[in-house]
Amino acid sequence: MNSKYNEREYIDNKLTDQGMTVIDDIVLVDGWQFQIDRSVPTIVEELGKGKENPNIQMEITPTISADYVNATLNVKVTYDGELSEIRIKVNIEEIPTAVDGVYTIDKTIEENGTYTVAVKDKDGNYKIGSVKITDITEDMEIWNKADMEKFRDMVNSGRTFEGKTVRVMANIDLEGSESNQWVPIGIESTFAGTFEGNYHKINNLYVNSNKYQNLGLFTKIDEKAIVQNLVLENVNINSSYGSTTSSSAVGGMVGHSYGMIMNCGINEGIISGAQTSSYNGNDWGKTTNVGGICGFARNDIKNSYNKATIKGQSPREAKNYALVGGITGGICNNKEILNCYNQGSVTGDSNEGIIGGLVGKYYDSNTKMENSYNIGNVTGSGNTIYVAGIVGANGIQSSQPNGIILNSYCTTTSIYSYYYWNGSTRDNKSNDGKVEANALKTYASKLGEEFTNDVKNEDGTWKYNEGYPILKWQKNVK
Repeated sequence: MNSKYNEREYIDNKLTDQGMTVIDDIVLVDGWQFQIDRSVPTIVEELGKGKENPNIQMEITPTISADYVNATLNVKVTYDGELSEIRIKVNIEEIPTAVDGVYTIDKTIEENGTYTVAVKDKDGNYKIGSVKITDITEDMEIWNKADMEKFRDMVNSGRTFEGKTVRVMANIDLEGSESNQWVPIGIESTFAGTFEGNYHKINNLYVNSNKYQNLGLFTKIDEKAIVQNLVLENVNINSSYGSTTSSSAVGGMVGHSYGMIMNCGINEGIISGAQTSSYNGNDWGKTTNVGGICGFARNDIKNSYNKATIKGQSPREAKNYALVGGITGGICNNKEILNCYNQGSVTGDSNEGIIGGLVGKYYDSNTKMENSYNIGNVTGSGNTIYVAGIVGANGIQSSQPNGIILNSYCTTTSIYSYYYWNGSTRDNKSNDGKVEANALKTYASKLGEEFTNDVKNEDGTWKYNEGYPILKWQKNVK
């Protein structure tokens, strides 16, 4: 047989042909009850001999949790006599005290399937009931565009996938265009599982929208989430979000990331964000956060790269900001950017623009970048602009030290500048880490164990990154 359904049907037919009665996973033979496992098949347990007791009434009601992670199985058994056993699947449950002749059990269920409830009275006679549960979120495989859309719709309908793994099983073409735009994952519910790319590519992601505060393949991911081992090819994302109450975050993989991102790459395309709202009276203006991997990060980003063009813009009026970076526009919570590189150009236009080759702005003094580099051109225009090859603004206020930048390099401009939020501004440029392009091409071993040297194609051209160091995992991309 080619499917589990057919195998089950085949086994059940064979049992019925032998004069047996099959009720879900219980078989009745001459009054004897056996619990079976069809996958082997084998008898799991002998349940004893008895006959059906018509005086036992049973009601089984499943309730799926709001995030679809589990279900509560409510079992109510109505019987005036004494029960000797209540069994749910193979598990014998503690018999509760009856209230007005009703025995009630609430059991948490973690997996889909048919749940058989077998109840016995003190004489060994029985009542059997069952319910089928299909709505609990399970691990998922994605093989094509339709699967990707199904997964997206499941998350957007409330499924968080917490504790579950979604695996990409093949390269996927989203076939994006102005008339066929991607609806991002996580509009109504935040993804909290593991998205395992398996070193595949998702091609032709296209979104051009003013609807979403956060924009990317995912709008936002939970702190429990992991997005890993994935490459986006030919990305076209443009956000023109405008709000007087909230800032925006635009990135290739994730708009606003509370979770972990690692071993991810953006191969080519344009990622842009334009905040179209201005400040109102004395209220602060809103910030445009734009990055290649994610717009704004509240967790670590590791072993990732960007080759797309990154652009950020906000109105050139007081209290409007643009944070723009090749990897992320901003990062907070003392998190880390480790083993990352940017090749794409990074530009910003704003009243106050903070533009960095890898990160626009550090928000915390213990934020760390290590073993990373930028070879993309970094530029900015507007009223007050902080532009640097690695981190646009490193530091918050005079009472706190700068964040950490270790073993990180760029080929253009200084590696960082910083300023204070307490009213005074400083523009301290640091040229530590600035290197010549040809020298940087020899830095694979200096950048650490996650990097290796680029390799050449048969025609002599560079295969991955124009001769600059690459991440080792890039050679695993299918």
